[in-house]
Amino acid sequence: MAKLYLGVLIHLIITRLLVMKATALNFAVRRQSYQVFIVDQRLWIPKKCIYAYPDVMVVQGDLQMQEGHRDTITNPLVIAEVLSKSTKSYDKDDKFAAYRTIPTFKEYILID
Repeated sequence: MAKLYLGVLIHLIITRLLVMKATALNFAVRRQSYQVFIVDQRLWIPKKCIYAYPDVMVVQGDLQMQEGHRDTITNPLVIAEVLSKSTKSYDKDDKFAAYRTIPTFKEYILID
């Protein structure tokens, strides 16, 4: 039980840090053509036919949405992921390979 509680606590701290960093990033680009999204924004990766929920995404210019959807972005410029023991390998390998198939994707930030 204590191990589970510690895991939840760590997740909450990381989420809070993400919000703080994304807020600072959003403030930094406020007069530019960038939009910052955190945690629960869905991303469609058409060449792999999969959805992802990156921890942070930055889009330049207008949002491009998945056809027939109003809640699913297809044009991230920058993606950031917080690594955990259970997802580290997937985030570094398979998910990164999927992200690289997105034409607008330029930078991948991994937070360990």
